[in-house]
Amino acid sequence: MGILDFLQKILDPSAAPESAAAGQPSKPEAKPSEPPAISEEDAERWAEAAAERVIQETRIPLLRIELLEEPFSLFASHTGGLPYLPRGCAFPTDGAGQPMYFLAQINCEDLCALPDYPHEGILQFWLCDQWEEAKVTYHREIDWSVTEDDVRSRCPQRTGDEFCSPLGMSCRMKFTPDEESMSGCDPRQMALYTQYYSELSGERITSPWDSVQKDIVDTGYVCLCDEDLGSGHKVGGYRYSTQFWRGNRYDPARPVDLNADDAPMLLFQLDSDYTYDYDNRCDKVIKVLWGDAGVGHFLINRADLLAGRYEEAWFYWDCS
Repeated sequence: MGILDFLQKILDPSAAPESAAAGQPSKPEAKPSEPPAISEEDAERWAEAAAERVIQETRIPLLRIELLEEPFSLFASHTGGLPYLPRGCAFPTDGAGQPMYFLAQINCEDLCALPDYPHEGILQFWLCDQWEEAKVTYHREIDWSVTEDDVRSRCPQRTGDEFCSPLGMSCRMKFTPDEESMSGCDPRQMALYTQYYSELSGERITSPWDSVQKDIVDTGYVCLCDEDLGSGHKVGGYRYSTQFWRGNRYDPARPVDLNADDAPMLLFQLDSDYTYDYDNRCDKVIKVLWGDAGVGHFLINRADLLAGRYEEAWFYWDCS
Protein backbone atom coordinates (compact mmCIF):
# COMPACT_ATOMS: atom_id res chain seq x y z
CA MET A 1 0.00 0.00 0.00
CA GLY A 2 1.52 3.34 -0.98
CA ILE A 3 1.66 6.38 1.29
CA LEU A 4 -1.17 8.06 -0.64
CA ASP A 5 -3.36 4.98 -0.27
CA PHE A 6 -2.55 4.84 3.44
CA LEU A 7 -3.49 8.48 4.01
CA GLN A 8 -6.75 8.03 2.03
CA LYS A 9 -7.61 4.96 4.13
CA ILE A 10 -7.16 7.00 7.32
CA LEU A 11 -9.23 9.94 6.06
CA ASP A 12 -11.96 7.75 4.54
CA PRO A 13 -12.01 4.19 5.84
CA SER A 14 -14.78 3.22 3.41
CA ALA A 15 -12.77 4.25 0.39
CA ALA A 16 -11.01 1.47 -1.49
CA PRO A 17 -7.34 2.01 -2.32
CA GLU A 18 -6.86 3.68 -5.65
CA SER A 19 -4.59 0.95 -6.90
CA ALA A 20 -7.06 -1.74 -5.81
CA ALA A 21 -10.02 0.14 -7.28
CA ALA A 22 -8.18 0.48 -10.52
CA GLY A 23 -7.77 -3.24 -10.69
CA GLN A 24 -11.45 -4.00 -9.97
CA PRO A 25 -13.85 -4.49 -12.84
CA SER A 26 -16.27 -1.58 -13.19
CA LYS A 27 -19.90 -2.18 -12.22
CA PRO A 28 -22.28 -2.43 -15.17
CA GLU A 29 -24.49 0.61 -15.65
CA ALA A 30 -28.13 0.14 -14.66
CA LYS A 31 -30.27 -0.58 -17.68
CA PRO A 32 -33.59 1.20 -18.09
CA SER A 33 -36.48 -0.95 -16.97
CA GLU A 34 -37.94 -2.95 -19.82
CA PRO A 35 -41.66 -3.07 -20.41
CA PRO A 36 -43.31 -6.12 -18.86
CA ALA A 37 -43.94 -9.09 -21.11
CA ILE A 38 -47.65 -9.06 -21.85
CA SER A 39 -49.45 -11.73 -23.82
CA GLU A 40 -52.21 -10.92 -26.28
CA GLU A 41 -54.69 -12.79 -24.06
CA ASP A 42 -53.77 -10.81 -20.94
CA ALA A 43 -53.81 -7.51 -22.85
CA GLU A 44 -57.26 -8.26 -24.24
CA ARG A 45 -58.60 -9.21 -20.79
CA TRP A 46 -57.16 -6.11 -19.12
CA ALA A 47 -58.31 -3.85 -21.94
CA GLU A 48 -61.89 -5.10 -21.66
CA ALA A 49 -61.78 -4.69 -17.87
CA ALA A 50 -60.41 -1.14 -18.22
CA ALA A 51 -63.15 -0.23 -20.70
CA GLU A 52 -65.86 -1.66 -18.46
CA ARG A 53 -64.48 0.33 -15.53
CA VAL A 54 -64.70 3.52 -17.60
CA ILE A 55 -68.31 2.71 -18.49
CA GLN A 56 -69.34 2.00 -14.90
CA GLU A 57 -67.38 4.69 -13.04
CA THR A 58 -68.32 7.57 -15.35
CA ARG A 59 -72.07 6.91 -15.31
CA ILE A 60 -73.93 10.07 -14.23
CA PRO A 61 -77.54 11.34 -14.36
CA LEU A 62 -78.96 13.65 -17.00
CA LEU A 63 -82.27 14.97 -18.25
CA ARG A 64 -83.08 14.25 -21.86
CA ILE A 65 -85.08 16.93 -23.62
CA GLU A 66 -87.77 16.44 -26.23
CA LEU A 67 -88.76 19.45 -28.33
CA LEU A 68 -92.53 19.53 -28.75
CA GLU A 69 -94.50 21.61 -31.24
CA GLU A 70 -96.85 22.84 -28.54
CA PRO A 71 -97.75 26.23 -27.10
CA PHE A 72 -95.87 27.38 -24.00
CA SER A 73 -95.98 30.22 -21.52
CA LEU A 74 -93.43 32.98 -21.06
CA PHE A 75 -92.08 31.19 -17.96
CA ALA A 76 -91.82 27.68 -19.43
CA SER A 77 -88.74 25.84 -20.68
CA HIS A 78 -88.61 26.42 -24.44
CA THR A 79 -86.49 27.19 -27.50
CA GLY A 80 -86.97 30.40 -29.47
CA GLY A 81 -89.94 32.69 -29.17
CA LEU A 82 -90.04 35.29 -26.41
CA PRO A 83 -87.78 34.98 -23.36
CA TYR A 84 -88.81 35.82 -19.84
CA LEU A 85 -87.29 39.18 -18.89
CA PRO A 86 -87.81 40.85 -15.49
CA ARG A 87 -89.05 44.42 -15.61
CA GLY A 88 -86.22 46.84 -16.27
CA CYS A 89 -83.98 44.09 -17.66
CA ALA A 90 -82.59 44.60 -21.18
CA PHE A 91 -81.53 41.99 -23.71
CA PRO A 92 -77.90 40.86 -23.20
CA THR A 93 -75.32 42.38 -25.57
CA ASP A 94 -72.26 40.91 -27.27
CA GLY A 95 -68.70 42.24 -27.26
CA ALA A 96 -69.60 44.82 -29.89
CA GLY A 97 -72.49 46.12 -27.83
CA GLN A 98 -75.14 44.58 -30.11
CA PRO A 99 -78.21 42.86 -28.62
CA MET A 100 -77.90 39.09 -28.61
CA TYR A 101 -80.44 36.61 -29.93
CA PHE A 102 -82.48 34.37 -27.66
CA LEU A 103 -81.76 30.66 -28.09
CA ALA A 104 -83.50 28.89 -25.22
CA GLN A 105 -84.52 29.06 -21.58
CA ILE A 106 -85.02 26.47 -18.84
CA ASN A 107 -87.35 26.87 -15.90
CA CYS A 108 -85.12 25.31 -13.23
CA GLU A 109 -88.03 23.56 -11.52
CA ASP A 110 -87.64 21.11 -14.42
CA LEU A 111 -84.11 20.26 -13.19
CA CYS A 112 -85.00 18.93 -9.74
CA ALA A 113 -83.82 15.42 -10.71
CA LEU A 114 -80.22 16.73 -11.01
CA PRO A 115 -78.79 17.47 -7.53
CA ASP A 116 -75.96 19.79 -8.61
CA TYR A 117 -78.08 21.99 -10.89
CA PRO A 118 -80.33 24.94 -9.97
CA HIS A 119 -83.87 24.09 -8.90
CA GLU A 120 -85.38 27.59 -8.91
CA GLY A 121 -85.40 30.53 -11.28
CA ILE A 122 -84.80 30.59 -15.03
CA LEU A 123 -81.61 29.90 -17.00
CA GLN A 124 -81.31 31.50 -20.43
CA PHE A 125 -78.95 30.96 -23.37
CA TRP A 126 -78.08 33.63 -25.95
CA LEU A 127 -76.11 33.81 -29.22
CA CYS A 128 -74.56 36.56 -31.29
CA ASP A 129 -75.14 36.91 -35.03
CA GLN A 130 -72.46 34.47 -36.28
CA TRP A 131 -72.53 32.12 -33.24
CA GLU A 132 -69.03 33.33 -32.31
CA GLU A 133 -70.20 34.57 -28.93
CA ALA A 134 -72.70 33.20 -26.47
CA LYS A 135 -73.92 34.10 -23.02
CA VAL A 136 -75.80 32.51 -20.13
CA THR A 137 -78.04 34.58 -17.84
CA TYR A 138 -79.83 33.48 -14.70
CA HIS A 139 -82.86 34.99 -12.98
CA ARG A 140 -83.16 33.48 -9.50
CA GLU A 141 -86.42 35.30 -8.69
CA ILE A 142 -89.31 35.09 -11.16
CA ASP A 143 -91.71 38.02 -11.51
CA TRP A 144 -94.89 36.22 -12.53
CA SER A 145 -96.59 39.54 -13.37
CA VAL A 146 -94.42 40.08 -16.48
CA THR A 147 -96.46 39.75 -19.67
CA GLU A 148 -95.58 38.86 -23.25
CA ASP A 149 -96.63 42.31 -24.39
CA ASP A 150 -94.22 43.85 -21.88
CA VAL A 151 -91.32 41.74 -23.15
CA ARG A 152 -92.26 42.33 -26.77
CA SER A 153 -92.18 46.08 -26.21
CA ARG A 154 -88.56 45.77 -25.06
CA CYS A 155 -87.38 43.63 -27.96
CA PRO A 156 -84.48 45.43 -29.68
CA GLN A 157 -84.84 46.82 -33.20
CA ARG A 158 -81.91 45.32 -35.11
CA THR A 159 -80.35 46.53 -38.33
CA GLY A 160 -78.16 44.79 -40.88
CA ASP A 161 -78.22 41.16 -42.01
CA GLU A 162 -80.89 38.84 -40.73
CA PHE A 163 -79.80 36.56 -37.91
CA CYS A 164 -78.90 33.08 -39.10
CA SER A 165 -80.63 31.08 -36.37
CA PRO A 166 -80.06 27.37 -35.73
CA LEU A 167 -83.75 27.23 -34.78
CA GLY A 168 -86.36 26.35 -37.35
CA MET A 169 -89.25 26.86 -34.94
CA SER A 170 -90.06 27.51 -31.30
CA CYS A 171 -90.76 24.46 -29.14
CA ARG A 172 -91.70 23.54 -25.61
CA MET A 173 -89.21 21.35 -23.73
CA LYS A 174 -90.20 18.06 -22.11
CA PHE A 175 -87.67 16.51 -19.66
CA THR A 176 -87.08 12.81 -18.96
CA PRO A 177 -84.53 11.51 -16.39
CA ASP A 178 -81.82 9.16 -17.67
CA GLU A 179 -78.15 8.35 -17.11
CA GLU A 180 -75.16 7.76 -19.36
CA SER A 181 -71.44 7.00 -19.37
CA MET A 182 -68.74 9.25 -20.76
CA SER A 183 -68.85 9.45 -24.54
CA GLY A 184 -65.87 9.21 -26.87
CA CYS A 185 -66.41 12.91 -27.59
CA ASP A 186 -65.06 13.70 -24.13
CA PRO A 187 -61.24 13.93 -24.35
CA ARG A 188 -60.92 12.48 -20.83
CA GLN A 189 -62.32 9.11 -21.89
CA MET A 190 -59.11 7.88 -23.55
CA ALA A 191 -56.98 9.12 -20.66
CA LEU A 192 -59.17 7.19 -18.21
CA TYR A 193 -59.02 4.05 -20.34
CA THR A 194 -55.22 4.29 -20.46
CA GLN A 195 -55.03 4.99 -16.74
CA TYR A 196 -57.09 1.92 -15.82
CA TYR A 197 -55.27 -0.33 -18.29
CA SER A 198 -51.91 0.82 -16.93
CA GLU A 199 -52.99 -0.04 -13.39
CA LEU A 200 -54.00 -3.56 -14.44
CA SER A 201 -51.09 -4.35 -16.77
CA GLY A 202 -48.22 -2.57 -15.05
CA GLU A 203 -47.29 -0.82 -18.31
CA ARG A 204 -46.22 2.78 -17.94
CA ILE A 205 -47.98 4.21 -20.97
CA THR A 206 -49.70 7.52 -21.62
CA SER A 207 -51.81 6.33 -24.56
CA PRO A 208 -53.12 2.96 -25.84
CA TRP A 209 -50.99 3.47 -28.94
CA ASP A 210 -47.88 3.14 -26.72
CA SER A 211 -48.73 -0.35 -25.44
CA VAL A 212 -46.65 -3.38 -26.41
CA GLN A 213 -49.93 -4.93 -27.53
CA LYS A 214 -51.44 -2.52 -30.07
CA ASP A 215 -54.73 -4.40 -30.20
CA ILE A 216 -55.90 -2.63 -27.04
CA VAL A 217 -56.53 0.40 -29.27
CA ASP A 218 -59.18 -1.57 -31.18
CA THR A 219 -60.56 -3.07 -27.97
CA GLY A 220 -61.04 0.38 -26.47
CA TYR A 221 -62.69 1.65 -29.66
CA VAL A 222 -65.14 -1.27 -29.84
CA CYS A 223 -66.08 -1.07 -26.15
CA LEU A 224 -66.21 2.70 -25.72
CA CYS A 225 -66.84 4.50 -28.99
CA ASP A 226 -70.60 4.30 -29.38
CA GLU A 227 -71.20 6.90 -32.10
CA ASP A 228 -74.56 7.98 -30.66
CA LEU A 229 -73.47 8.13 -27.01
CA GLY A 230 -73.72 11.71 -25.79
CA SER A 231 -76.00 12.94 -28.57
CA GLY A 232 -79.38 14.61 -28.21
CA HIS A 233 -80.86 17.59 -26.36
CA LYS A 234 -80.09 17.42 -22.65
CA VAL A 235 -78.96 18.93 -19.37
CA GLY A 236 -76.25 16.95 -17.56
CA GLY A 237 -74.48 13.91 -18.89
CA TYR A 238 -71.55 14.34 -21.29
CA ARG A 239 -70.92 16.47 -24.33
CA TYR A 240 -71.34 15.28 -27.90
CA SER A 241 -69.40 16.29 -30.99
CA THR A 242 -69.63 15.51 -34.68
CA GLN A 243 -65.84 15.84 -34.96
CA PHE A 244 -63.26 13.13 -34.27
CA TRP A 245 -61.64 13.35 -30.82
CA ARG A 246 -58.33 11.55 -30.28
CA GLY A 247 -58.50 12.37 -26.59
CA ASN A 248 -56.09 13.44 -23.88
CA ARG A 249 -53.03 11.43 -22.91
CA TYR A 250 -52.87 9.91 -19.47
CA ASP A 251 -50.48 11.75 -17.15
CA PRO A 252 -49.52 9.53 -14.16
CA ALA A 253 -48.66 12.69 -12.22
CA ARG A 254 -52.20 14.00 -12.74
CA PRO A 255 -54.73 11.15 -12.87
CA VAL A 256 -58.18 12.05 -14.19
CA ASP A 257 -60.39 13.35 -11.38
CA LEU A 258 -64.03 13.40 -12.41
CA ASN A 259 -64.91 15.44 -9.32
CA ALA A 260 -62.19 18.09 -9.68
CA ASP A 261 -63.20 21.74 -9.38
CA ASP A 262 -62.28 22.31 -13.03
CA ALA A 263 -64.04 19.18 -14.33
CA PRO A 264 -66.29 20.29 -17.25
CA MET A 265 -70.02 19.78 -16.69
CA LEU A 266 -72.68 19.95 -19.38
CA LEU A 267 -75.03 22.81 -18.55
CA PHE A 268 -77.11 22.54 -21.73
CA GLN A 269 -76.84 20.79 -25.08
CA LEU A 270 -79.01 21.47 -28.12
CA ASP A 271 -78.52 18.98 -30.93
CA SER A 272 -79.70 19.20 -34.53
CA ASP A 273 -83.29 17.97 -34.75
CA TYR A 274 -85.00 17.63 -38.12
CA THR A 275 -86.71 15.16 -40.41
CA TYR A 276 -85.69 14.70 -44.02
CA ASP A 277 -87.99 14.08 -46.98
CA TYR A 278 -86.00 11.54 -49.00
CA ASP A 279 -88.54 11.44 -51.83
CA ASN A 280 -88.22 15.16 -52.55
CA ARG A 281 -84.69 15.46 -51.16
CA CYS A 282 -85.42 18.32 -48.82
CA ASP A 283 -85.83 18.99 -45.12
CA LYS A 284 -89.41 18.35 -44.05
CA VAL A 285 -89.40 19.73 -40.49
CA ILE A 286 -86.52 21.64 -38.93
CA LYS A 287 -86.57 22.24 -35.19
CA VAL A 288 -82.81 22.80 -34.81
CA LEU A 289 -80.02 22.72 -37.36
CA TRP A 290 -76.41 23.70 -36.58
CA GLY A 291 -74.68 24.10 -39.94
CA ASP A 292 -74.99 20.74 -41.67
CA ALA A 293 -76.41 18.73 -38.77
CA GLY A 294 -74.07 19.77 -35.96
CA VAL A 295 -74.50 20.31 -32.23
CA GLY A 296 -74.14 23.20 -29.78
CA HIS A 297 -73.48 22.99 -26.06
CA PHE A 298 -72.69 25.07 -22.99
CA LEU A 299 -70.07 23.73 -20.57
CA ILE A 300 -69.22 24.93 -17.06
CA ASN A 301 -66.59 23.99 -14.49
CA ARG A 302 -67.91 21.93 -11.58
CA ALA A 303 -66.91 24.59 -9.02
CA ASP A 304 -68.79 27.31 -10.93
CA LEU A 305 -71.84 25.08 -11.33
CA LEU A 306 -71.99 24.31 -7.61
CA ALA A 307 -71.48 28.00 -6.74
CA GLY A 308 -74.21 29.17 -9.14
CA ARG A 309 -71.79 31.13 -11.35
CA TYR A 310 -73.62 30.18 -14.54
CA GLU A 311 -72.30 33.23 -16.41
CA GLU A 312 -68.89 31.47 -16.39
CA ALA A 313 -70.16 28.81 -18.81
CA TRP A 314 -68.62 28.65 -22.27
CA PHE A 315 -70.18 27.75 -25.62
CA TYR A 316 -68.99 25.42 -28.38
CA TRP A 317 -70.58 24.20 -31.58
CA ASP A 318 -69.41 22.10 -34.51
CA CYS A 319 -70.86 20.28 -37.50
CA SER A 320 -69.87 17.37 -39.68
